[in-house]
Amino acid sequence: MGQNALRRTINLLTVGAISLSGAVLPVRAQDTPAPDAPAEGVPAIEQSVSAQDPLCRAANRSTPIFESASTISSALRLVPPDGFVRLVAVPPAGSQFAQINLPIAGYIQTAVLKSCGAPPPPPRTSCRILRMPDAVNVRSAPTVTQPNIIASLLRGQRVFVVLDANGNVVSRQADGYNWVQVDLTNTPFFRPSGTGWLYNSIIGSPNSNLGYCQ
Repeated sequence: MGQNALRRTINLLTVGAISLSGAVLPVRAQDTPAPDAPAEGVPAIEQSVSAQDPLCRAANRSTPIFESASTISSALRLVPPDGFVRLVAVPPAGSQFAQINLPIAGYIQTAVLKSCGAPPPPPRTSCRILRMPDAVNVRSAPTVTQPNIIASLLRGQRVFVVLDANGNVVSRQADGYNWVQVDLTNTPFFRPSGTGWLYNSIIGSPNSNLGYCQ
C-alpha cells in the first residue's frame, strides 16, 4: 500500500472512531470584534463639537489638520470653511499651531481659527500705569521659568488689568511674585485678542509696580 493511501486510511479510521465514541473534535475559537468595535472598513462615528464648548474653534477657510505642528507633516484631513474643531488647550499667544482632539487628533494653524459663535464680550478691565521699574515683561503665563515673553511695558505706559465678576483684579502668586492679568487688546500691545500676565510686586513687599491711572 502506498504512503498516501495509508495516510488516508488512518484518517478515515480516526474520524470513524471519534464518531462512534461520541467525542467532539476541538474547534479553534474565532477572533470576534468587541461589541462596541466598528466592523472592519467601517469608520467610527465621530463626536461632534459643541459651539458652546469654550475650547471650540471654527475654521475661517478650508484648512488641513496636520499630523504634527508643522506644515511639512502629513495632512490628515481638510476642515471645511466654518467647520468646528476642539482645542486640547488654548495655545499661548504667538503660537503658530494649536493641538486639537476633535474631529480627529492633530494640529491646526492658529491663523485660520475664529470663534465658533458670537465673539465673547471683552473682559472687564481697569486702567493702571507702570510706576516702576523702567520696564516689565508681559508673559503668556504667570511664571518666569519658561520662555513666554510676549510683550513689554515701559514706565509711564498704561495697561488694563482684567477684573473678575466681583470687580477684583485677576491675580496669581507664582515664582515669588504677585501677578496680575492684563488685556492684550489695549495699548500698548495692539494684539487681536487674549490676555497676558505681568508681575506687580514681590510677595511680601508693600511696593507695587502699578498705580491707578489719573
